[in-house]
Amino acid sequence: MTAIVARAITDGLRPAMAINAGVVTGDLLFLLLAAAGMAAAARSMGSFFDLLRIAGAGYLIWQGIALWRARPRAAPAVDGTHEREFQRNYAAGLLLMFGHVQAMLFYAALLPGFVDSPV
Repeated sequence: MTAIVARAITDGLRPAMAINAGVVTGDLLFLLLAAAGMAAAARSMGSFFDLLRIAGAGYLIWQGIALWRARPRAAPAVDGTHEREFQRNYAAGLLLMFGHVQAMLFYAALLPGFVDSPV
């Protein structure tokens, strides 16, 4: 989100929307992959999957508390040399999401609540 806001402030709406499109595409791909993986894991793991679901929820709570207690950092200096092409900004947003470990863990922790465990 901060990358999109920073790009909008420095370069305008078009480059920010391109990054936003890449982020949304990456999010949807993570959701699809996580849903397919969690359905397969729930089917094969049985009761261990319930423990995995609780561990994922605990990790999300720990991340929230750590973020809440973290001190803000100083903003880095901006040199003003950004790409203005749609494809490069889209790719930057997509790569931003693919490298976002918390997004992967978020979907891994969120989806077990929507997947029925085998009885």
